[in-house]
Amino acid sequence: MIKRYYQVNRKDIAIIQFIIEGYEGMATVTTVDPKTACLRIAIIEDQLDDFELLVEDLKKTMPILEVAHPRVYNFTRICIIDTWFDFTGIKFIGG
Repeated sequence: MIKRYYQVNRKDIAIIQFIIEGYEGMATVTTVDPKTACLRIAIIEDQLDDFELLVEDLKKTMPILEVAHPRVYNFTRICIIDTWFDFTGIKFIGG
């Protein structure tokens, strides 16, 4: 599986997930952080060319930006490339 991250509009999360997962066996969509509308899309390697065509077509109707890393702003749990770190109870010092 190839994992990619995309920044989208919050209002578009459900429709993007519905469209991509409607192509059964192509990819799965996970919302990394609904506040920042960051999606992780896991693509089947054999379907990568079709997936890229689909994303280019979606970009014609809604903003979709591929990003290197997800932006997550919930500082009690942070996701860094598929690994969750729990900072509950830890005091952050500095600014």
